[in-house]
Amino acid sequence: MTSLIQFLTDKRHDSDPFLHFYSGGKHQQMASYKTVYQSAYTKASVLVQHIDRFQPVLIEGTNTMEFLTNFFATQMAGGIPVPITTNLWITEKYYKNIVNSIIEATHAKVFLGSFKLNLNTNLRVIGTQDWQRYQPSPHFRPVDIEEHDPALLQFSSGSTGLPKGIVLSHKNILANIQQITAAIQCEEGNNRTVSWLPVHHDMGLIGGLLVPFVNQFECALMNPYDFAVNPDRWLKLMTQFKANIIVAPNSGYHLAQKRTKQQALDSYDLSSVRVALCGAEPINIETMNKFATFFSQCGFKSSAIRPCYGMAENTLAISIAKHDHLNVEY
Repeated sequence: MTSLIQFLTDKRHDSDPFLHFYSGGKHQQMASYKTVYQSAYTKASVLVQHIDRFQPVLIEGTNTMEFLTNFFATQMAGGIPVPITTNLWITEKYYKNIVNSIIEATHAKVFLGSFKLNLNTNLRVIGTQDWQRYQPSPHFRPVDIEEHDPALLQFSSGSTGLPKGIVLSHKNILANIQQITAAIQCEEGNNRTVSWLPVHHDMGLIGGLLVPFVNQFECALMNPYDFAVNPDRWLKLMTQFKANIIVAPNSGYHLAQKRTKQQALDSYDLSSVRVALCGAEPINIETMNKFATFFSQCGFKSSAIRPCYGMAENTLAISIAKHDHLNVEY
């Protein structure tokens, strides 16, 4: 396998649903490789008429089927996906500053997303309802992609300044996915993941979405806003989905533990979780211990906690702890 598109193309006839999208605490949509491929292919046959080879394309980073198909459509059409943050978390002024800085860095001419940017640029915006207005190219075929071709232009979160971009090849992404898969020991099969991490961020895109996608794990993807407003939805979905792999930053585990009432613990069953990855932020051992102790009543095992370290420059993961207990050195 040399590229993400080759993988998807090889799986294009697989109609078993394995991706589940949740918003507002409700199941909104499920998808198979077949439905992802068909939608991405149709979009790519439109998009190829509006972009040049290796041209960056901005994609609104929503945790939806729309994002996933836009991501693969851009690659099929020969462009480079550039996931960008949504406007949910920041002021409109700062959001415009971020988007303008990314446009300046990438010279992107197309934006795929439902949010109207209202920028003073010639950016072509294609929203969810706009695709049907365009005529697909009748002779379209996905472009040939080599392993060293750029697969993604990944920007930092911008939490300490304007985002900075890193070009990742298909080989970079597939190698890091293989590394992560080996580290969390997925060979036993029947793996099910739950993630609320935003897909415009490396941990959300690679760890929360592409690792399960390439490994054919059952995957439930939540709206990040739902978790921020009510972490209970994350715990309920883990219980319902019998998730055995979860991923969150230190602040996510802290928020879930702090916002959960003692009397609500009987509602959750976290006994299926065997890997609880924690990264993207400095890891506080007190947070991890409190989470493990508090949710032990729900069957959560402290041995599941797996601190990890990564950087966007390395695609995602650099190291993941393999210990069956937390080993802390000062």
